[in-house]
Amino acid sequence: MHRTELEAALQASWNRETLDVYADTLQADGDPRGALIAMALAGTPDAPRLRARREQLVAAWVGDFVVESPNIVTADTGFITASFSTLGGLQAFMRSHLAPYLRRVDLWDPCNELVVALATAPHRWCADLGIGGAHRPVDIVAHLPSLTRLRLSHSTQVVRVPPSVKRLELGSGTGSIEPFVHVEELALCAAFDAALVHPWLRLLDLGDGEERNDEVFALCDQLAGDRWPATLRLPSLRTATDVKRVRAIITRRPAVEIEIARSHRPLRELVFDHPRVRFASPVPCPPSSSFAIGDQIVITFPGQRFELMTANIAANTEWYFAKVSSEQQAALSALWTTIPALTARPVGFPGAAMERVAETIQMDFEWLIGTTNWEEVRRALAAQQPCTVMLSRHP
Repeated sequence: MHRTELEAALQASWNRETLDVYADTLQADGDPRGALIAMALAGTPDAPRLRARREQLVAAWVGDFVVESPNIVTADTGFITASFSTLGGLQAFMRSHLAPYLRRVDLWDPCNELVVALATAPHRWCADLGIGGAHRPVDIVAHLPSLTRLRLSHSTQVVRVPPSVKRLELGSGTGSIEPFVHVEELALCAAFDAALVHPWLRLLDLGDGEERNDEVFALCDQLAGDRWPATLRLPSLRTATDVKRVRAIITRRPAVEIEIARSHRPLRELVFDHPRVRFASPVPCPPSSSFAIGDQIVITFPGQRFELMTANIAANTEWYFAKVSSEQQAALSALWTTIPALTARPVGFPGAAMERVAETIQMDFEWLIGTTNWEEVRRALAAQQPCTVMLSRHP
């Protein structure tokens, strides 16, 4: 099959089999995207040699394009994932050779300039769009024919949800939108409004309602009989009361399937067996919300000390644990096994294992983790210097 035919087939139906053939075709043409796609399909490479090879391929494809900070452009899957908060950064990207391969993009857009700029050219591969902060109505239909997932938050309003969208995610402050009966999956991340739930949903996803379980279960109580989805996704269970609430739903709604978004090894007593309830594989940490704002993990090297927010490291563990390699999972599990025993007294922790932890939880985002000089930590970890870890609790 010719390259253009493969691309048309992928845009019509994104599937692994066609991607495999597409990757082979690109590699035969000497296109570095082919090897990147193949590596992404094979999973996260562990060996340093494979990581170095991926970096070489990304460099060959990206060339001299440099993204304007604080925007982010990632190219390591053979397609582009990006986040833009400045108009100049988006415009420079759209002039580049990478723009035709945009697959996922987030626009942090208080003035609607970014949405307007994105719509100046078609994005035939773009399947996932997130908009935050657009205060005027936005129509994003015409230039995103492949869009299947739309994420709206922070007072964003839209004129209409494109008919191609199968998953709609609504965050805090989302404005009124036109009916979206073609949507198969609805995720409510903050606005737990029963009026948004239509009778044709396949999945109602409330899994991001962490710390708001009372509101989540109150919404479930408000749903009329014809508005129940085939599958209900709930946040992690925190108490025995949450377990009773789930069992009550099972009794009242004998057809509904329930997914629990995440479970935690320290709360394993809340996991129970039922043929219509599926629990996510447990992560090794407690719920991120169980940590106080002042809780910190302190990493100490000879002559250096770095303080990292424990709650945010737990949140990153929740987000990434199921997606990373077994070696990275082992490093994270070792850290969270050590943490309960930590006090203000430093405890030795292998530098190589901590490097895996750092790689896994995406500590490049310094503002999220809590240190302003994380690059120094990374250099020390890369050198596999011995380090200690300890807990610091601030009132």
